[in-house]
Amino acid sequence: MTMTKREKNLVLILLVLIALCAYWLFFLSPYVEEMKVLEAKNEANQIALYNKSQQQLKNTELLKNLTDNEQQIATLSEGITQGYDQPAILVYLEKTVKEHAQKLTFSFGETKQTGLLVACPATVTMQSSYDGLKKVLSALAEGEYFVKVTGLIAQLGSEEEVTTTETNEDGETVSSTTTKPSDKLDVTLNLEFFCMTGDIPSDTVYPFDSAHDFGGDVFQ
Repeated sequence: MTMTKREKNLVLILLVLIALCAYWLFFLSPYVEEMKVLEAKNEANQIALYNKSQQQLKNTELLKNLTDNEQQIATLSEGITQGYDQPAILVYLEKTVKEHAQKLTFSFGETKQTGLLVACPATVTMQSSYDGLKKVLSALAEGEYFVKVTGLIAQLGSEEEVTTTETNEDGETVSSTTTKPSDKLDVTLNLEFFCMTGDIPSDTVYPFDSAHDFGGDVFQ
């Protein structure tokens, strides 16, 4: 059977269409689908990367805030009594040292047994003159507690600013500020207070501790 030219053309066109469909079905389509999957993964990775970068920025900011807060807490804690305090000794130090020094801070360590005695370490930081330091040491030596000086660091304080005022020829008051060497010492005084176990009754009441919790007696 012979085909006309028109039939041959139709058959040829049909074969071409079949070849194109087969090419699309077996070759192009898998690649297109794979490209769609990769594009979706890429988009998801970009979103995840963006979220992680934002989280990292937040973490960095939180870390900075944490550091700032720690510095602020350290600054605020400089003037606060730290450690395990003994109310009577705290008041005694406040009264004794404050009479001859300034800028006081006290900190107490954990008590320890030393033979038959109980020892309570305490650190006093203060600013005083040389004579004031001698008076503090004398007051401690003559005081009501058995106390030993275990360390003493004294260094010259920083320069001080002094403001003076005077009246000029026009009758105006003029202020001027100068610096001068400090006549004060920055002192760190390490002490140990001693007593026999039971010297201070566990039910001791202090007139200054009403409605406050001071941590109890250190020598209890």
